Amino acid sequence: MTEELRKAFLDAAALVRKGWVQGMFAQDAEKMLVPSLSDRACAWCISGALNRVASGELRGEMERLCSEVALASGYEHIIHWNDDPERTQSEVVALLERLAAA
Repeated sequence: MTEELRKAFLDAAALVRKGWVQGMFAQDAEKMLVPSLSDRACAWCISGALNRVASGELRGEMERLCSEVALASGYEHIIHWNDDPERTQSEVVALLERLAAA
C-alpha cells in the first residue's frame, strides 16, 4: 500500500470519527443532506468520507478495497455495509483504520 493511500484511509477515519451518518453521503449540523465536499458537512458515511479525502484513481482504489470487505461480509456495496441498521460508527472507523494498516 502506498503512503498516499494509507494517509487517505486515516483521513477518512478521522472524518467518520468526527461525525458519522447513514442513508446519505454527508449532513450538516442541522442534519440536512449536503455534498460530501461542502464546508457545512460535519458527518459522513464511509463513501462520503472517501469522496471528501480522495479523488480519481486513489478514490477508486479505496472504494475497491472497501467493496471487497463489503462483499466478503455479504453486502453488495460498501454503502449497504455502512447503512446496515446494526452498524456502528466505531465499526466504520475501525474498518478504515484496518485498511490503512494493511
